Amino acid sequence: LNLVLVVFFSSFYALLVLKPKDLSENLTKMAYNIPGLKQGNETTRYLEQVISRLAFMGGLFLAFLAFFPFILGNLFNLTVFKNLTSLIILIGVITDVSSQIRGYLVSQNYESFKKA
Repeated sequence: LNLVLVVFFSSFYALLVLKPKDLSENLTKMAYNIPGLKQGNETTRYLEQVISRLAFMGGLFLAFLAFFPFILGNLFNLTVFKNLTSLIILIGVITDVSSQIRGYLVSQNYESFKKA
């Protein structure tokens, strides 16, 4: 049941936040279109479909991350993480540090272009 809830709320949240109708309208305002699709309802339906698929895959991955330590612990009698909170904090810190390192490297790259 928990796996189903994780996937459902992940998909629901993605559709709630991204709003395919607004994305379609913004693409129309900027005079962009998706190749092979007409602007308007067809684009909105396509974006809903793509967002749903990506959110479903993301939800499956999130469910895997959430329940993998428990499965691993039950199979091998290991306690990798005491609770899910420590795993979420660890993943958040890793992604934040990696994005800061990328930003620093990009800024150093631009600094070298300015000097030249």
